[in-house]
Amino acid sequence: MVSRLVHWCSICGRQKGATNHWFMAILDKPKNLKIIKKWRESKACEPHTLTICGEQCAHTLLSRWLSGELRLEAQSEEGTVNESCVAQQQ
Repeated sequence: MVSRLVHWCSICGRQKGATNHWFMAILDKPKNLKIIKKWRESKACEPHTLTICGEQCAHTLLSRWLSGELRLEAQSEEGTVNESCVAQQQ
């Protein structure tokens, strides 16, 4: 069996398709949010990476971050799981 990575939007829960043009955001410290407009499959599953399905969800993410609603969970890097990225068997 072959497995493939499946990604979901961290804001609305929409599943990423093969040709969608998504964004990524990295929340590496409580005060640092980096929005990356080029999708990088190798970075999408890293801890503290958020996957964003489009402009509307990017705006929602930015609004939540500016209001202080979006916070970095107090976790160690080791063992941290990015729940918006899951391997599925085919």
